[in-house]
Amino acid sequence: MNLAYSFWLKSHVLIDVFVVAIGFVLRAIAGVELLLPVAPDTELSPWLLVCTFFGALFLALAKRRRELTNAGVSAGGQRSVLQLYTPSCSTACSSSPRRPASCPTRCTRCGSRP
Repeated sequence: MNLAYSFWLKSHVLIDVFVVAIGFVLRAIAGVELLLPVAPDTELSPWLLVCTFFGALFLALAKRRRELTNAGVSAGGQRSVLQLYTPSCSTACSSSPRRPASCPTRCTRCGSRP
């Protein structure tokens, strides 16, 4: 997954942040599995997975929004995928479970759905 992210997935809108969030979930699963020899009664909680996924997704989207805000026009020079994000869509994705009316159904630059 790391190789796929490094060479291909990091250049796709929203897929990049989902891959980052899934990576954190895998780390949480590995942490629980490492505890089994020490504490055999340890169980993997669905709440741990859900909270880890959505927490990491929120942080990754907030990071993209902050990079976009700080870099402004030169955002594409820092990270190529930032050319494809719009401030309104990145804000909507990280702050609301539903897409607000101000966010277009498709990205104005690349045509992907937010």
